[in-house]
Amino acid sequence: MDKGGCDKCLSESSPLAITTCGHKFCVKCILYLWTHKKKVTEQCICPVDGVKMTWLRPCILPDPEEIRSIVSLYNRFFLPQTMAQPQSPFEPSEWSWSDQESNGGISKWDGVKNKQAQKNLKSMTLGDLCFFYHSGTKSRCVVGVVEVSREWYTDDAEGVEGEGAVDVKAIGEMRKCVDLKEMKGDKGIITKGFVLFRQPRLSVVPVEEDVWNKICELGNGFCGDGKEDCESSDDE
Repeated sequence: MDKGGCDKCLSESSPLAITTCGHKFCVKCILYLWTHKKKVTEQCICPVDGVKMTWLRPCILPDPEEIRSIVSLYNRFFLPQTMAQPQSPFEPSEWSWSDQESNGGISKWDGVKNKQAQKNLKSMTLGDLCFFYHSGTKSRCVVGVVEVSREWYTDDAEGVEGEGAVDVKAIGEMRKCVDLKEMKGDKGIITKGFVLFRQPRLSVVPVEEDVWNKICELGNGFCGDGKEDCESSDDE
């Protein structure tokens, strides 16, 4: 168990999550802080220093299931509004959304050579949400959302640093794919200076809060965003 215990209830017997300001809380206290607000969509405020809790991460790894669940749920609500969201470089001919959904929806996001793109990958934290973007010449569109399930790591062999990667897990398809042309035609996205427009060949780019929200709006949201769930393709 993490030394020091929960900074609210002082319990030393429960697994903990650490937040933006560095304070640690147990699941019970996180749920209390989250539910005792005027709006559940508002970020929690740290009771120790009054700082907004923009994200959570487990204090220890491997993380216990109860902490993993609350961290994932909390970050799914708030990270798109507060942190840079990476764009997926997957080519539909090489790695489609169907491929991503297979194997339990988990895949290794590797093969990124560009230093700037690697920097964006390294900045990811557990629970970050990312757009799954088809970047091929025949199809350039946001098709879904994935979640970081393992932060940056390298496959080291015989003392030589290997290629870096993060693991991502499928959350859900966009209810409507958002084409690149549609994004370029939206004044709200253009005025924010979306990095994808300036550096189209960069495989991993940050997405500002307003841009993320606008793309989700254009795509009618994504399956797993808490709204009415998508229909299965088998029902179509």
